[in-house]
Amino acid sequence: MLNLCYQSYIKIASALLFLGFSLILITDKVGGYCFAILLVISLIQLTDRKSRDFDRTDCWMILVFSCYPFIVLLNLLIQDEFRLDEFDDTSRFLLVIPIYLALRGQNSILNSASLGALTGLLAAIFMAVNSMLDGTESRFGGYENPVAFSQAAVLLACLSGCISINTSRETKFPGWSVAPLTLISTAFTSLASQTRTTIVGAILLIPLAFPKTMPLKKRLLFLIFSLVIFTFLCITLVKLFGAPHVTESSNKTPEIVQIFITDGPHKTVEALLNESSTSMVSLGRRGALWIAGTEAILANPIFGIGKGNFQKFVQKSSSLSTSMKDSISIYSHAHNDLIQVTAELGLIGLASYIVFLLGSIAITLKNNFDLKSQRLVFMAVMSCFYYGLTQSALVGSQNITLTITMLITLGLATGYNPMLNDHNYKLAK
Repeated sequence: MLNLCYQSYIKIASALLFLGFSLILITDKVGGYCFAILLVISLIQLTDRKSRDFDRTDCWMILVFSCYPFIVLLNLLIQDEFRLDEFDDTSRFLLVIPIYLALRGQNSILNSASLGALTGLLAAIFMAVNSMLDGTESRFGGYENPVAFSQAAVLLACLSGCISINTSRETKFPGWSVAPLTLISTAFTSLASQTRTTIVGAILLIPLAFPKTMPLKKRLLFLIFSLVIFTFLCITLVKLFGAPHVTESSNKTPEIVQIFITDGPHKTVEALLNESSTSMVSLGRRGALWIAGTEAILANPIFGIGKGNFQKFVQKSSSLSTSMKDSISIYSHAHNDLIQVTAELGLIGLASYIVFLLGSIAITLKNNFDLKSQRLVFMAVMSCFYYGLTQSALVGSQNITLTITMLITLGLATGYNPMLNDHNYKLAK
């Protein structure tokens, strides 16, 4: 029975990855269950003696993914009351490790995952178009929150670009072009969700979508062309359907900048919170959260105020007025991962988070690492970083955290070939 499971693991894993990524955005629970089943069969696969030959790269991967969860768990243990629920989001970093160990070296599995991501992205675009056609003011909000929906679409676009397309020499269709095209298509999901965060994130990710082997001049030409199409598509969608949450703050921006220069951050936040525009109020709330986060960092810079204590600290903050506290009382995180991690876990926690981001990229810098998988890891890491500047990829959004860790895991597992590494080691000897 186990031998049959060992032999069919790759086929089952391919099917689960396809289903998981095609459903994670539309029906997030079903997509999550697919990844949970993948975790179970990966653990079973690791009982096979042939899967136990770990090398130095595997150890580095385990270290990189375990560092941040270890600091979070240690922080929770030293608090007066141990709250296991606060470890829920962070547990995703550990749960993907067995999946990596079971999938490492299986480059072919990336295509199944990419095809599933492309299916999920197309379904998301269809839902986004329908929401824009409905014409309601708030429009899309069916995935945790609209910003999480549009960020999930960006992550699926990153994975979709890794799809393998076999074409004849006569057609000369460049397979790499799928990567920028999928990122451009996220204009639909971002404008349907009325979020600026993922629009900026997609723009910053497009330069990473082109292969390194492409000449610099040609790469710049395609980059400019892609950005022009993306901008044109965004403007067209705004003109056709409107996106007040994205556009209504443009007239007030010079005035807000002047207040910030003259009176400082506190007055700026007060001015933003008193605006009628939901876009400006949203920005004001972030400002208030960042002020409180800075105060929390200064309160205990080394070890932090404790995981899960940010909301309580905000209510006791001496830097915020009562009205500011009331406006952000519903938020459990600072809407900035760097501030959030440093505030709750201190500089030690920030270091562990940086180890995860930079360590994932550092593993891909090996000479024998597949360039397509390397691009996936780099884009997933940067997307996590960009999103975490104004939202949170670590707190309060389990599916975003899961999708990011799964993408990085897939890139590391499919890009690294342990057999090739052993061959090079023997030649070196």
